[in-house]
Amino acid sequence: MGSLAALPLVLGEAVEAAAQRRPGEVLAWSAGILGLGVFAALAGVMRHRRAVTNYLLSATRTQQLIIRCATRLGADLPRHVAAGEVASLSATDVDRIGRTFDVTGRFAGAIVTYLGVTAVLFAMAPAFGLVALIGGPLTLGSLMACLGPLGRRQRAQREAVSLASGQAVDVVAGLRVLRGLGGEAMFASRFAVAAARIRVAMNRTAQMAAVLSALEALVPGGFLVAVTWLGARMAEQGRAGPGELVTVYAFAAFLLVPLATFGEAAQSWSAGRVAARRVLTVLARQRELGAVQGLSESAQPSPSELAAGVLVDTQTGVRIEPGGLVAITSSDAEALTELAERLGRYADPSPEAQVTLGEHWLSALPLELVRETIMVVDRDATLLAGTVASNLDPVSSGSQPARPSVARAVRAAQAQEIISGLEGGLSHVLPERGRSLSGGQRQRLVLARALRAGAPILVLEEPTSAVDAYTESVVVEKLRELRVGRTTVVLTTSPLLMECADTVLVLDQRVVAAGTHHQLLDREPRYRTLLERELS
Repeated sequence: MGSLAALPLVLGEAVEAAAQRRPGEVLAWSAGILGLGVFAALAGVMRHRRAVTNYLLSATRTQQLIIRCATRLGADLPRHVAAGEVASLSATDVDRIGRTFDVTGRFAGAIVTYLGVTAVLFAMAPAFGLVALIGGPLTLGSLMACLGPLGRRQRAQREAVSLASGQAVDVVAGLRVLRGLGGEAMFASRFAVAAARIRVAMNRTAQMAAVLSALEALVPGGFLVAVTWLGARMAEQGRAGPGELVTVYAFAAFLLVPLATFGEAAQSWSAGRVAARRVLTVLARQRELGAVQGLSESAQPSPSELAAGVLVDTQTGVRIEPGGLVAITSSDAEALTELAERLGRYADPSPEAQVTLGEHWLSALPLELVRETIMVVDRDATLLAGTVASNLDPVSSGSQPARPSVARAVRAAQAQEIISGLEGGLSHVLPERGRSLSGGQRQRLVLARALRAGAPILVLEEPTSAVDAYTESVVVEKLRELRVGRTTVVLTTSPLLMECADTVLVLDQRVVAAGTHHQLLDREPRYRTLLERELS
């Protein structure tokens, strides 16, 4: 910006030398113009390089913060932030924050050169300097007056986009069910309403942006007209020579660049503030779990020592003895899901209740220790994009001693024929969420992954709901063999799983019955009713 601002001075001297017929000075000043032009070109390349670096650094660092926040929230993320909102943050807000930092270098150059040129114009003629001094604040003031309304409209647009993105994510996740229910028309009408809100919000934003763009052209244009008129009057009165007049005109033309940069920066910062506010709202989310209490690192038990204790949920009265296969059943699927979250400490119980493992409260143990001791596989567990091998044997699961091999875990989950049918076997690359597999195939591979992890306490939520009865019977038998001596908790309504369990707990807000499958069939009518409904 400085090299561009110096060009009018050198150009004016060259014109003055040409007007007075001094060829040597004309050549010298022309060489100066060439040198400044080459330097300005090189400096422009470096400025652009730095602007792109600022953009990429700020955008990627913001993206990293969002990812860290998602990792920190873990299973709490869906409760705090909709999937569509996360997608909008990554697709839109990160880019807007990056563009805000993109313009900072040019804005700094515009401020410095604007002040420098104004000072030179004051030295040449106070009238020129006064016009320049008024033009900058007038431009900034008019732009700033528009930023408030523009920001409000951008926030409304951003909220409308977030809502529509959430609806789109929901329909993609449930597309198969939606088609089965014939709900395409209903979704289309709902999405049309959301899209209409976006269109209205974008039109309102565009109207204010158009006003801002008009002011960007009107105010600097008025400044240029004023300088041109003053220069023409001074030349007419003989108070300005040709070189000085060219310098003033060139300065006036150059000042349009920083004034336009002011407008660009104002729009970028307005959009960036809206985006930053949305990102900060997500980053401020905290886990719902209470803070860890007590237990110094030296006093912490090992996962195997911890798993030797009895797992108790005082909210429901569930008591799980170590080393056995326990089935928990209920007519309320949501109650089973909530129990699984409490047993794995993905959620804390009500204030008057507690989950204990042996002598320890789960809330008093570090989350890392709880995760290493208790693995919860919920009904929505999914596969990740990557090879089958990387899904079945994640690097993070290598901390458990005496884990079963991948082959044993695959056989126990009856997934060997799935893998043998895939091109490349374990090296086969699965798409996102394992979409190329059926629901039953995905469920068996998820079970194999859980068995391979070898957690001391394994909590499975409906692990065989998508497989046929014969496969389920084999899976149950292999599950008992593979998990012998380790605690396995199955939350299910499957008669096969409950028949093979050491203990079955019947849950109706609290545990209302406990015993083996056959004992409960003989003496517990609620259990029989539950089984009859499941079989029918």
